[in-house]
Amino acid sequence: MWYDRENRDHIKIYRHRRVVFGVTPSPFLLGATLNHHLDNAHGNFDNVAKILRKSFYVDNCVTSFETEEQLQKFIVESKILLSSAHFNLRGWQSNVLLNPENFSELESQPDNFETMVLGLIWNLKDDCLSCNINCQKNEGKAITKRSLLSIANHIFDPIGFTAPVTLKPKLILQEIWKLKLKWDENLPKDILNQVKKWLEQLPILASIKIPRCLNLSSNGIKRLTLHVFCDASKKAYAACVFLRVEYEGNVFVKLIQAKARVAPLKDISIPVWNY
Repeated sequence: MWYDRENRDHIKIYRHRRVVFGVTPSPFLLGATLNHHLDNAHGNFDNVAKILRKSFYVDNCVTSFETEEQLQKFIVESKILLSSAHFNLRGWQSNVLLNPENFSELESQPDNFETMVLGLIWNLKDDCLSCNINCQKNEGKAITKRSLLSIANHIFDPIGFTAPVTLKPKLILQEIWKLKLKWDENLPKDILNQVKKWLEQLPILASIKIPRCLNLSSNGIKRLTLHVFCDASKKAYAACVFLRVEYEGNVFVKLIQAKARVAPLKDISIPVWNY
């Protein structure tokens, strides 16, 4: 809104007619706009609207289908549905190598069968997920509290399978906070050695891969169970959840989620029991 001081009765109101990208409320505006169009979808698109509503993460859509035909139908219908809002859904990738002559909407697969999805590396051929480990830009630079925080936050792992490794720099940062060091102050030698040792081992994370699919099939499942493990110490606490699937003669165990956090700076007493 614009206000003219000389003419107090003259007020001009400006309104955005497009969803603005790059400002603080942009993610909320995008999500609200998408939900508005999905909630008002026509009857023929109720099913695809329901899938899209649960599959969007900001401006990325990630979902799964059991057959290639379902995938093709979903892409066509979702493009038609959101085209009414002038959203051009593009950049489709799949672990199913579709014949481009039969289905042109799917983009050609990359040469190395790898693509980025929600900050993780997705190998389309093996259908596995791994972390994007790239700390070369920090080579040769002085390690400070600021740079260590940047490196630790650079590793994006929403599933948490790297938690045992990514917890280490958080513990080191907590030690630095206790010393009340400034952001660009040189680190003590003992802490600096811990950081360098961790950085030397960090590239090993790139070789760790976990399957994307939980191997769930409605045929032959005898039992589904969730197994939760948690533990804590004076320095940190963590928890992880596994899915155990029993088939006829086979058992599959897959990691669903893991979390690890440092303990609060204020010391908390730990009770001890004698058995």
